[in-house]
Amino acid sequence: MFVGAGLALFFMPAAWLPSYYKPIPMGIVAIGYSFLITLPTWVFRPSRERDWFQIALALDLLLCGLGSLGFWNISIIGMFGYDKLIHFTFSASMMVTATYLLSSHNRWSMKKTVFIVALLIAVSGVAWEYIEYFFAAYFHFGYFGTLFDYDSRHDILANILGVMAGLIVIRFRTKRRDLYINVITKTP
Repeated sequence: MFVGAGLALFFMPAAWLPSYYKPIPMGIVAIGYSFLITLPTWVFRPSRERDWFQIALALDLLLCGLGSLGFWNISIIGMFGYDKLIHFTFSASMMVTATYLLSSHNRWSMKKTVFIVALLIAVSGVAWEYIEYFFAAYFHFGYFGTLFDYDSRHDILANILGVMAGLIVIRFRTKRRDLYINVITKTP
């Protein structure tokens, strides 16, 4: 789907697109998204955790792509816009799925994996703001503000809240699994 969208953006007449579209960079990004979704199949052995990670990544990138097509302007609840929703959901879903994937693949403890993934998402959230700034400043691409302005700081806050939501999901699932194991092992 992303490759098709990227190729369509390359070959579609610019007159058919809204004026704020940058077809060539947007096409490159769309094709890059397909590469990112495929990358885990080259790095991780087949597993349920890898599949869930790829599904979450594909959905998150689809939501980002929709933002680039104009959804960034949508305000969902007052000052809470589509942009903040994407920062939150991307961070939350990556926190959960990457934690289970890396823990399973590397046989790390959940505590170690949670710490590493949370740190990676925190660093990625700040890097995301630099990437948005770079594309806005040099390619005039996107709806991005100034680096670390009000909007940018709230994007990072949404990332942090997403990580916290992911931690809650992981904790709930771990407690539920431990309860299940305790019931199974105590049954005669």
